[in-house]
Amino acid sequence: MRFHSHFTLGVLIFAMGLVACDGFGPKKLKVTTHSQEAREAFYQALEQFDQDKPDEAKPFIEKALAADSNFAMAIVLQSRIEATQRMPLLEKALAKKNSEGERKFIEATRHYRKREYDEAVKIFTALSEEFSEDHTVAMALGLARRENGDHEGALAAFQAANRITGGKPWADLMITYATGANHIMKEEYQNARDHYQGLIDQQHYNATPSNLFMALAWTHLYENNLSGFVAVMNELFARYSRNGGAESFPSVWIWNHTARARGEMGEYEEAYRNYETGYQSVPPSKIDSTEKLVWLGRSVMGQAKALAKMGKHKEAWQLAERVKKMIDDGGEPGKLYLPSYHYEAGYLKLEAKQYDAAIEHLLQSSLGNPFNKMLLARAYHRSGDLDEARQAYKEVAENRGNSLDRALSYPEAKKMLAQLGTN
Repeated sequence: MRFHSHFTLGVLIFAMGLVACDGFGPKKLKVTTHSQEAREAFYQALEQFDQDKPDEAKPFIEKALAADSNFAMAIVLQSRIEATQRMPLLEKALAKKNSEGERKFIEATRHYRKREYDEAVKIFTALSEEFSEDHTVAMALGLARRENGDHEGALAAFQAANRITGGKPWADLMITYATGANHIMKEEYQNARDHYQGLIDQQHYNATPSNLFMALAWTHLYENNLSGFVAVMNELFARYSRNGGAESFPSVWIWNHTARARGEMGEYEEAYRNYETGYQSVPPSKIDSTEKLVWLGRSVMGQAKALAKMGKHKEAWQLAERVKKMIDDGGEPGKLYLPSYHYEAGYLKLEAKQYDAAIEHLLQSSLGNPFNKMLLARAYHRSGDLDEARQAYKEVAENRGNSLDRALSYPEAKKMLAQLGTN
């Protein structure tokens, strides 16, 4: 399963269970559609997602919506593959005729996508009490809890889903991730590595369990072991290329992920080259023009950060202005990427030692991201505002969402809190 698709796996799993439990009793959530043709196409689309083939799901989603344009859950699936329209499509789904359970489910999914995990957990918890035999609700609750940092609660919800279904591969997968995340939250990094490596070893040679590789790679960053991280990412790239993953989606996401860690851990020139190499896989790929533009923006932003680390501040800022123009030229949809621009601008200003400007930009970025919050803590610290720095570092240290961002920020936050104290 590719990382870029698994990043929004919650939406997929939500929909999978919803249609699977259609009409099977009062303790299961029912989906509303008048068309059997739409229902069958929806099942076929879900089967493609289940095999991690989102590109092949698209015609089935289109068929479902052609048969029933008011099929709210098909619109939810449509939002899954149209990244720049996710929130508008969810709003559209909410406006369709829904059962009360569907409406709450879509609302919770909207909170999930906006990273409002407290609200998502609250709604999914209520739904899990109402629909106690619906494995989708249990899975959704587990995913929301996981993103909210409650890995033990997530594990319990995933186990409940497994109990309801009698065992499903994707539920087993979520259980394995929750188990590994629990090790990481306890700083049991070797135990986490053993767990993830054991699962990888169980996979077929022709399988590419991307998320297992990613989670394994992150464990090395927590211990400042860049070479260990790169070795895992190289193995992931080899498998992805060998097993045909790059044929349906370019390998840019692997290159960028590797470049990001290298850039934060001192290998600035190599990071710059990785961003360049990764983007070369995008133009000839089959992804749509919007996605290609998004990956161009990400690659340019990565190169700008690497240049800033090298002390080439003028060149870095020129690239940031290029990204800002891309966003402005994108009109209303482009506004979705403004927080990313402010993260980028704050990063560059911080490297240029323009701390007030860095703080101004970073406060407009996505501060639910622990790495963004750590940059803000650095800016406060270097500007002399120790109280704000201490608070920001504390929030980073308390973040429990297992991700590359946490792996790159948690060790520093822990170290700085030890120096500054927690009061």
